[in-house]
Amino acid sequence: MGLIVVVAVLLAPLLTVLGLAVLTAGSSRVLNGVDYARVDDPQALHRWAGARLLIVAVGVAVLGVLAVYVPAHATVLGVALALWLLLGLGAVMAGTSRFVRLR
Repeated sequence: MGLIVVVAVLLAPLLTVLGLAVLTAGSSRVLNGVDYARVDDPQALHRWAGARLLIVAVGVAVLGVLAVYVPAHATVLGVALALWLLLGLGAVMAGTSRFVRLR
């Protein structure tokens, strides 16, 4: 139980700060791996990606709280946390392509 709680306590605030930073980035270039020369509306991209990061942060926090209150299922919740992070952050990375125009 202890490890998942520590991971959730460290990751939830970090992801929240990152999500808010991306959400309020405006037209600056804050996302790595995005070719901003091909992005028509960087503000919309940042709003979309920041909101998704906040959703991932809320999920991490919920799974951490569940691990505290239901310690018998901490292993399952740890696996769920890892999958939530992989799927959530993968969705953010894959979804940014909708804002990039083809050559």
